[in-house]
Amino acid sequence: MVPVLLAAQVGCQVYSPEPLTRDAVDAALASPAYGELGAVWSARLHPLLPAVEIDLADGLDPTEAACLAVVLNPDLRIERARRGIATAATVQAGLLPNPQLGATFDRVSGGQTAGTVNAWGLAFGWDLGALIEHGAQLEAARASDRAAGLDLLWQEWRVACAARLASTTAYWQERICEVLAETVERQQRTRDALSDALESGDATRIEYEITLADLQSSQMQLRAARRMRDLAQIEVRRAIGLAPTSPLEPAAPPDPWRSALPSLDEAFAAARAARVDLAALRAGYEAQEERVKAAVRGQFPRLNVGLNTARDTGAVETVGVGVTIDLPIFDRAQGRIASERANRSALLAEYTAREFALRADLAAILSELERLGPEIEAQLSYWDDRSASLAELERLESNQMMDLFGVESMRMTTATAHLDLIRLQQRQAELRVGLEAVTGRFDGQELE
Repeated sequence: MVPVLLAAQVGCQVYSPEPLTRDAVDAALASPAYGELGAVWSARLHPLLPAVEIDLADGLDPTEAACLAVVLNPDLRIERARRGIATAATVQAGLLPNPQLGATFDRVSGGQTAGTVNAWGLAFGWDLGALIEHGAQLEAARASDRAAGLDLLWQEWRVACAARLASTTAYWQERICEVLAETVERQQRTRDALSDALESGDATRIEYEITLADLQSSQMQLRAARRMRDLAQIEVRRAIGLAPTSPLEPAAPPDPWRSALPSLDEAFAAARAARVDLAALRAGYEAQEERVKAAVRGQFPRLNVGLNTARDTGAVETVGVGVTIDLPIFDRAQGRIASERANRSALLAEYTAREFALRADLAAILSELERLGPEIEAQLSYWDDRSASLAELERLESNQMMDLFGVESMRMTTATAHLDLIRLQQRQAELRVGLEAVTGRFDGQELE
């Protein structure tokens, strides 16, 4: 008996402690320096991300931010650590039930003991009923493992898109800050010039007060734009997994929006093929289908077969076979089967709802992008016209044929037109990133 138990322990794992220490947490919180970020991504491949070389010499563009977020984001580290749970469940589902070994020993202790011996018995049994469900349970675990892997990919994709969106917003907010900073600087020079002209009688108090009010408005807009830029950069650092004080230099996408807008049907078809969350739901449904199959098989009576040998007190030795079978009189797995079928119906409803939401999101984004296209063209034309008029007024001003206040009014109108154009372009860029996130692939990226 002892040798059997010892043999059963061969290959067993031993406990190895991994205490939660301050040093371990601090090491996990440490993020690489800005100049080392390129090395973090080198030699890495990801099924959902493009193969890019990260070069920070010209700043961190949205695609580079997305790639780094997949590697460094703390939440993804958690998901990857949990990924082993589904794998372990697959290993467990593939194991057959252990056989059972029983032993008895009866020592003669009293009564008429003449000619008696000590009795003993050995029994070996195996639950064959578990084999009925084993194949279905194993397939369910394998499908669940695939679903868990696809869920992890979807989490990585969402984090990558969040980093891409925040980086895009940070870039365009920096553009707004640049225009507003130039406007404020120019208005300050105009204010000083009008102040001198007011003292000499070459300007009116109304002109000076209007210019001062415009300057204060521009300063408020600049402060608000800088707050938005700083918040966007904080979100970039959070998505990537960088420390809050890490330097960050957002850059424009290297080749933005290479493809034309697809139709709703084209985008919906492409999204259904590319979205890994839909693939994960399909794998989850497949796993649930196997669980229903296992539950149906589980309604058959469970059978336990055993071999036994024994010797009684009269020194009579016996060898026998034992069979135990459940009588399905009351419990025929009705509740389990109903529960698994209900879960299967819920998964079907969830999958249908996910595709419904996908189509609705695509329709909303494409509609907004189609509306923005003509608006941007019209605003660009308006800005060009204002810029041409401003150039003519500045020529007249240089010839002393136009007063400073009139020219500054046109400069303010032109700057406002430029800011409105940048905000429309920012909205378009953010919606493009949103379209990528919903579709499940980057703009211009071919499906594998």
